[in-house]
Amino acid sequence: MTQFDDIQRLVRLARRRLADVDIALAVSTSAASKALAEVAEAVAQAQILLDVPGDGLKKPDAVAINQTVLGISPAPIGWVGVIRDPDVPRPELLLAST
Repeated sequence: MTQFDDIQRLVRLARRRLADVDIALAVSTSAASKALAEVAEAVAQAQILLDVPGDGLKKPDAVAINQTVLGISPAPIGWVGVIRDPDVPRPELLLAST
């Protein structure tokens, strides 16, 4: 898991807990205070990840297919292969029995 994934996870957690705050405010102030404390902790953890020295946090680049690639894997039916050609819009799936 990358730092980017960790931060996305923390943001999702914070959003869920903020939704819980709305519900908790209708029920009790102490429940809302607890939910807000959990949001603050998630934000603090995300800030620590953002403060990591280096080139800074960025989303990883997508893998570019610029030449034909063959991937082969054993399977219960035999072998499964995939040919990925940059000039073809979809991968080609190959099956072979053993």
